[in-house]
Amino acid sequence: MRTHFAVLSALYIGTAVIELFIAVLAMMTIAGGGLLSGDLTAIGVTWTVSLFVGGFLGIMAFPSLIGGLALYYRKSWARVLMIILGFVNLFLFIPIGALLGIYTLWVMFKDEAEEELARAPNLKATVSYPGH
Repeated sequence: MRTHFAVLSALYIGTAVIELFIAVLAMMTIAGGGLLSGDLTAIGVTWTVSLFVGGFLGIMAFPSLIGGLALYYRKSWARVLMIILGFVNLFLFIPIGALLGIYTLWVMFKDEAEEELARAPNLKATVSYPGH
């Protein structure tokens, strides 16, 4: 089960990073089109549209990032979030998202997944300093 959790957390964190990259790329492309025109009205409109589109795509990446990190750190609530993300991915980004959704649901609906997350200590990132 640990292998499945590691794979799922990596897939969701990776997906979030790609989505954030696409958000920045979309913002630059849309705003750049207005800048190339040289028209102040076009610049204002494309800047506004780029903020909306990039912001929306950026916001959509955060549940995947949070879910991937929560699963990595074995948070007890990660299972619920991952099931929700699995169902959402079934209908988004077809066919890749559907495959990710199927894999997510297959892993999360196993009894071992529930047991693993229920008994796992909530791991915390720790920083060790020399001499402490």
